[in-house]
Amino acid sequence: MGRKSIPQKRLGKLEQKQYNNALAKIRSFQLFWRYKNKNETWHNNLLINHLLQSKANIKHSKIPTASFLGEKFRCEAFIEGGTFSILAIECKKVIDANVKAVWKEGLSQALLYSQKYKQVILVFYDFTTHGALKRAFSPGNKAETSFAKRIHEKFKIKIVV
Repeated sequence: MGRKSIPQKRLGKLEQKQYNNALAKIRSFQLFWRYKNKNETWHNNLLINHLLQSKANIKHSKIPTASFLGEKFRCEAFIEGGTFSILAIECKKVIDANVKAVWKEGLSQALLYSQKYKQVILVFYDFTTHGALKRAFSPGNKAETSFAKRIHEKFKIKIVV
């Protein structure tokens, strides 16, 4: 009797290129302060259009859902793969009044998606007065950056602010 085949959750060489391309394109996306009053879906549409211009095979319709506690969760966009899709992209808009709540919501959804996808990119649109998340995850803050690094190593969740 042969060994049971177990699908791999690591990125292959071609998948790594797609992931790196999508990550670079997300990092190059610019937010404009004058659009701070627009809702999260409006910003998501801009980001998806920005990603569709890249070489990454981003999809934003017919997204596989993840279920938990009887609820279904759906990320904003993804890249297809084999047994496990390559990448899920989850986006959250952060303002002064909801930093803590949105942080927890985004991280919990990303953890859920990490079980269904090989990699997850958690994007925060930071519209706080002093850029709370942007400052927190900048290279000078050891606690937050080391936390983000551990989250990426253990759960394959990349945090982009």
